[in-house]
Amino acid sequence: MIDNLLNKIDVKNLRRFILILSISTFVISLTQNCYCLSIKGCEPAFAAFLFGFFGLFKGVVSWFANPFLIYSWIHIKDNERSTFLSLFSLFLASIFMFYKKIDLDEVVRYESGYWLWLLSICLMFFGNVLIGWKLKKENK
Repeated sequence: MIDNLLNKIDVKNLRRFILILSISTFVISLTQNCYCLSIKGCEPAFAAFLFGFFGLFKGVVSWFANPFLIYSWIHIKDNERSTFLSLFSLFLASIFMFYKKIDLDEVVRYESGYWLWLLSICLMFFGNVLIGWKLKKENK
């Protein structure tokens, strides 16, 4: 079934579709809360995106998932590079799930902004895998 669908879509349109899907999901994630703390309450994803790099000073490396994701969007025509960048972005974003405290405040739950952010990265990674698969089939 996937083979039949892939045969009908050219690589250029597949790249465009995956890119639009990933970016749209990312933008939607910014309109949601990303996590909630026991004392401070819920953090808007947009604020975490803008100011999350301050967490680097405290050892929170997950914010680097954003630049890697953006670079994977920019390099989508280079499938190997984009796949690596999106995989590394996924790894960094997933690490955030294991943080139990932020600024000495306990993380009580992850909200839809975090899950949508993670989904946008997954879409980019698995989309790149699909593109790579299609490119291999075309080169046979």
